[in-house]
Amino acid sequence: MFLKIYSNKGGDITKNVANGETLTDTNNRVSNIIAVDVQVSNDVIHVIDKVVLPPIE
Repeated sequence: MFLKIYSNKGGDITKNVANGETLTDTNNRVSNIIAVDVQVSNDVIHVIDKVVLPPIE
């Protein structure tokens, strides 16, 4: 199953939740989701192994 995440910088991010959770940016860079729901001092974060970038022009 794929979920579309909209970015305010342009270019959408696709989340794949079927075969291991990944994020794919508009440059086709695939980031693996390493940890979810990590409690930090002021919020909850998800940890990924690559930088997600806006479209490279």
